[in-house]
Amino acid sequence: MAASRRPRIAPTHSPVHRIVAWLSWLMLALVIAISAASVAAFSFEHYTLRPLTEFLVQRVTGRALSIEGGLEARAGSIISIRAGRIRLANADWGSRGDMLNIDEMEIFFDPMRWLRGGAAIDDLAIRGARLLLEQNKQGQSNWAMADSEGESSNDAGGQGVTAMPIIRSRLSDIDITVKSADLAQPLEFHLESAEHSADRGNELIGAVAGTVHNRPIILQARISPVDQLHEAGAVDFDIKIAYEAATLVVDGHLDKLFQPLQANVN
Repeated sequence: MAASRRPRIAPTHSPVHRIVAWLSWLMLALVIAISAASVAAFSFEHYTLRPLTEFLVQRVTGRALSIEGGLEARAGSIISIRAGRIRLANADWGSRGDMLNIDEMEIFFDPMRWLRGGAAIDDLAIRGARLLLEQNKQGQSNWAMADSEGESSNDAGGQGVTAMPIIRSRLSDIDITVKSADLAQPLEFHLESAEHSADRGNELIGAVAGTVHNRPIILQARISPVDQLHEAGAVDFDIKIAYEAATLVVDGHLDKLFQPLQANVN
């Protein structure tokens, strides 16, 4: 059987979309590793899964992945995967060795959904993570990925794939640092909790509680339709932001997800 062409992350001008895309591929690599092992045998040997998963992620992103903690899976009507102490390497020029560290991650997916052609992560849980997003003086971004043969995710050609839908997520204790030559100092975000659901009424409902530079912030959002959200297309939105003593409530319509300045806002 001829080998099929490797999927590549679709090019986009948005760092947020790129980050979601390669994180989805990291999770997809775990899913593929478990599925391949389950076909070969009815056991999930960590010494088989670990190198296969690390290989798949590096193949897609060009970045080294290390799973230093446990890696296990359970099969049933819902397949669950748990991995601990995950490290994804930073760009060669980055200010620290790892771009992403995850203490513990769990993925749940329905294999029947995949057989029906609706590939998606049904539930994602991450506990404890540190993400560094940085851009150097030359304009290089560490979220710009390339596969193992140097083909960049920024290529203008190529069809690629978009980020895999995540139906539900539950995150806790997440630190995000944003560095750029244009910023006088790094931006520091801490998410005490963040969750979303996108499985009812074709709308996404999300809530975030955390801090920005140690100042409390709460975000609640409702965005629809979800199918357009996946394509970064036209969506309606209803957002509430509480930051320290101020509260902002907005709703409206956006023709392009990554063009917020062109939104019709009430």
